[in-house]
Amino acid sequence: MKGRRIYMLEKMFTTKMSADKKKLQSRFSKIRSKNGRLSKLLGGILFGIIIISIIGVGVIIAVNNTKDYQMTNDEFSKYIHRTIGSIMADIDYIDDERLVFHYLDGFFVMDRESNELIHKINLGKLNIAGHTQGDCYTEFKIDKDGNFAYLINGGIHNDRVAEFDNYIINIKTGEVKIGNMPEGTELFTNYADTFSTVNDIYGWCSDSCIKVNEDRTYYLTVQDSIIAAIQLVTVNGKDNDVSMQYVFGKDYVSLAQHKVNVINDSLDEGEEILANSGLNWEVNENGVKAVLNKLSESMQMKHTDVPGGNYDVRFYAIWNNDSDSETQQMFILNNSTFELLFSQKLDEKVFAEVTSMLNMSKYESFHPKDIYNLVNAELVINYTRYPLSDKSSLNEIERMLSGAKMLKGGTACPYTASLLLTREDGAQGMITLATDSCAVFESGDKYYDYSDGDNSEMFGFFGFDNDTIIDMTAKR
Repeated sequence: MKGRRIYMLEKMFTTKMSADKKKLQSRFSKIRSKNGRLSKLLGGILFGIIIISIIGVGVIIAVNNTKDYQMTNDEFSKYIHRTIGSIMADIDYIDDERLVFHYLDGFFVMDRESNELIHKINLGKLNIAGHTQGDCYTEFKIDKDGNFAYLINGGIHNDRVAEFDNYIINIKTGEVKIGNMPEGTELFTNYADTFSTVNDIYGWCSDSCIKVNEDRTYYLTVQDSIIAAIQLVTVNGKDNDVSMQYVFGKDYVSLAQHKVNVINDSLDEGEEILANSGLNWEVNENGVKAVLNKLSESMQMKHTDVPGGNYDVRFYAIWNNDSDSETQQMFILNNSTFELLFSQKLDEKVFAEVTSMLNMSKYESFHPKDIYNLVNAELVINYTRYPLSDKSSLNEIERMLSGAKMLKGGTACPYTASLLLTREDGAQGMITLATDSCAVFESGDKYYDYSDGDNSEMFGFFGFDNDTIIDMTAKR
């Protein structure tokens, strides 16, 4: 019975489906047809998106190969105002249309007609050895027609060389890509030694020159201390005619002018530097710290940290057009980066103190063995100088100081007077005198006793008694 019921159910449903078979098949066919067209449409759209994406990525890569390696305006400005290092720029290629050269982190292509750089490639963004010599180095080779530059790394340690990439630079487009120089490439080879080729050399020149023929030679030179001053020198062999042009064109300014420009940019609106008002000293980081410590003492002001290096400490009279007034202002510039480290307006008293201290900074510390043949002495108290040139007095000072005995350890004396000494041979030195009653002086980190009595005889040469000196130095 159970089996019969199952059979009847199967038959009933099978019979119903069979009745609608053609109708259902027609519907499924239409659905498949519609879905097919939709699938094809969607597939076409998807394929198009993929193709566009691939093209877009290719375009981005191509753009990156060119633009991402180009120097930004800020990078270029900082680059050309760096100081020239221990090596000079290299000239790589030249023809009637283009000049190709490189130096440190820069690879450049200049249009000779307009004297403008058409490509400024930042080599610091490339994975190259970068050095021209040493264990690892990068060679720059140009094909004979000046179309491509090949940057090839080499060295004595293959494992280290393998860490770097070789590059191909398209000189016409500026495109940069990783790659090796094709086999069989014919290279530009018109190089010669500058010193044995050129008779009269101007400035500090590139080791190699390009000798186009017997009548024309090109080389790079510099007669200032910054990269922006590099020039292309053209020598006409027939009449020895020489022409020079700056390879960085209108972007070049002298080092001195660049420093003034940095200071001008820091001034407030309506302020300007008065002509012929500048004073400057070149000091190291310790000299800068001494100047800033003096300002901290005189003006109760905090100052910034000082990185190692050399600095220019400059003073200018600044005119304010709005208030019709003049102030003295001090500027401290880093001589490597030419960045302004510090600036401050100074009153007359602080200006006199700081400039006097800087004037004394050129004097080295004199020890007893250095003190002989004196022709001049100046006592400096509270930044005021009291000169002495009397020969008999100088002889007595020389006798006392040259025979001084070194003291073990330091002393608790106040050393608030300086004695500047000049020898017959032009050498200048300084010692610091105690200003209580002790006849001792300080030189560097050493202390010396120059008399069995007090210091009244020493100060007497300059017209002061001991009490006056104590009173003068107590007012500091």
